[in-house]
Amino acid sequence: GAMEGMIFEVNSRRRFIEAQAIPSYDEYMDSGKKSIASPIVCAAMLSALGPDIDPMTIKLHAHAMDEFAYTGGACVRLANDVRSFAREAEVEKRPNSMMILLISDQLSEAAAEAEVIRRANDALLEMTEQAKALPNPLARWARSSRSFTALMRDWYMVREFHD
Repeated sequence: GAMEGMIFEVNSRRRFIEAQAIPSYDEYMDSGKKSIASPIVCAAMLSALGPDIDPMTIKLHAHAMDEFAYTGGACVRLANDVRSFAREAEVEKRPNSMMILLISDQLSEAAAEAEVIRRANDALLEMTEQAKALPNPLARWARSSRSFTALMRDWYMVREFHD
């Protein structure tokens, strides 16, 4: 999923540079929640925590687990986009969620930033709700994954990794 998302982003950047074309917000987020790679961290956490859970239960809840991790990925992607907007727009010529909202919804930069932050916060709240649907042996993993997501969101609200 992360590689598919990264390939989509490379192709989106190429289309933006060549034709000023941007993906839809939904297309961007579908790939962005995966390409940010925080779902990979959630998967590694699951392996590291090694909950006592049978494989059939994992199989039955795999979709819910994926959606939980991807919701966290959306939160981190959105927070990253707020912090990296100027660099991505001016230097890298790469569309992100803020640019998409600026263009498609004709928002001001301040309004787009506020909307993206709101959506990142909503995703973090959604993770809390999604965790309730997971079986009890996954509760520690869900708490850890949500804490990681909140930490990354908060990090991006303070600074970018490229600084």
